[in-house]
Amino acid sequence: MRLVLTYLVACTDPLCCAFTGGDLSILTILNHAMISDIAFKIGDMYGAFDEDGTMVGFQAWVPPGKALFESRDKEQLGPYIARLPTDEIKAFVLHSVELNTHWCQFNFIKQEYHGKGISKAIMELPFEKSRVNGWTMALVTSDATNVPIYEHHGFVNEGHKLVHTPLDVVPLYAFVKKPE
Repeated sequence: MRLVLTYLVACTDPLCCAFTGGDLSILTILNHAMISDIAFKIGDMYGAFDEDGTMVGFQAWVPPGKALFESRDKEQLGPYIARLPTDEIKAFVLHSVELNTHWCQFNFIKQEYHGKGISKAIMELPFEKSRVNGWTMALVTSDATNVPIYEHHGFVNEGHKLVHTPLDVVPLYAFVKKPE
């Protein structure tokens, strides 16, 4: 079976711009490589589906000690990296993919399902895995409207930082949830 991923949302997220060098047409390549790596090699994917079986949201989590695109897996990034406009942006992207917590790499819920508890319901599975293993969970968002949502999910807002990327200054809000 061939997995086909398409980026369907008009992205205005400054972090997406930073990871694409401003060329959002390559976001599909990056997302395909990241989701494939998480789902089939290093992490876990969790999904929510409506009564018709249509996916309405998903999350992708990477456990501690694992990094996206380790060793030869970075080859998956070849087409994406090749299209980044400058060496400075390439260095920024390659330096930014490694983390040391149970990391939420993706948390997407279709717009019409926002505010219905879907994200929180999906998160119960990685919450339990983190609890059993004693892992600290973490994530970041560059969208201030997500701050109260993640706080409602039980994450502690560790602060706000402006991160300088090759294209812009990106606001990041960091969240952690310690094991219970």
